[in-house]
Parts: sequence; C-alpha cells; structure tokens
Amino acid sequence: MDVLLCLYPQYADFQIGHLLFFLKKIGHAQITTATVNGEPVESLGGLKVNPDTTMLDMDVSTYDLILLPGGDGVDDIANHSHVISLLQASSGENVPIAAMCASAVLLGQAGLLNDRKFTCNPQIYENYRVDFGSAKYTGKQVEMQNNITTAKGTAFIDFTIVVGNMIGLWRNEQDTEHARAFCLGHV
Repeated sequence: MDVLLCLYPQYADFQIGHLLFFLKKIGHAQITTATVNGEPVESLGGLKVNPDTTMLDMDVSTYDLILLPGGDGVDDIANHSHVISLLQASSGENVPIAAMCASAVLLGQAGLLNDRKFTCNPQIYENYRVDFGSAKYTGKQVEMQNNITTAKGTAFIDFTIVVGNMIGLWRNEQDTEHARAFCLGHV
C-alpha cells in the first residue's frame, strides 16, 4: 500500500496519528510525504518534516490513498495550482482522498466537493464558504462519498475507522472494533 501524505506549514499532526499507525502496522504502507515546493515544514506539534517529494507533476495513480491533514497553515497552500492539479488528478484516477478539517478547503477549491456531502469544523465552513461551491455541508463527524472522506478536526477515531474501511484496511467488523478500542485506549 502506497500513501501520499500532503503536508504544509502548521499541519495538524495529531489528527492523523492513529491512521498513520494503522496504515504502517496493518497495511504495511509506504508513506511518501510531499509539500508544494519540496521544502521542510513544521507541524502544529513542532514535528519537522523533510518531504520526500513535491506536489508538482506527480503520478498519483501509483498511490492507494491521498491523505490531507488539517491545520492552521492551509492558507499557505490554498488556491495553489500544484495542489489543485494533484487533487484533481487523484480524483480522475479514482484514488481515495481523505481530508481532515481545514484541508476540506483544498478539496472545495479543486471542485471535488461539488454536489457532494462533506464536513469540517463549523468555523472552517463559515470562513471558506465560497470555496465549497455547491457542496453540501452536514456538520457530521465524518462524511464519505465515493472515494472522498472528510472529517471534523476532532474526529480522529471516526476518521481512522472510516478511512480504514474505505481502503480495505480492516478485514472484518472485529478488526474495526479492535481498532476503535485501541484508539480509545481500551486495549
């Protein structure tokens, strides 16, 4: 399994921790990190990442998942042509995309949420309403339509479970419930 993790300054590292754990532990995923310009970025939690690649002219068809964390720095890459092209190409190749909180803005700007249900934190929706076009904001914890999953910034566990289901990470309901219990600290 190959995962493209798209990062930007002040991305929310804590939102994707559980999912990354399961992608590596169960899915044996190869995680490729990418930034718009190939420059290092620092997360909200202070993690410094030297990316593996840039978002320019990538062959997204080789990935099984595009992962977009939320974060305070989404404006740094909002409306960036490389990001929009990458997301549109992913959708065109039917590669699943999973976006937390503020990164839903990027999906909206790429036109991938038009006429679809989506979610993010209410203040993100209000602040970027114009970017969501004809998308239908639900305010739910997680929304999944076709190969696109969106989630509120605090829906870490639900996001992990839904994305795991979307890409076939869990073999059965028992695996799903074990993953949920693990995330809740009940294992």
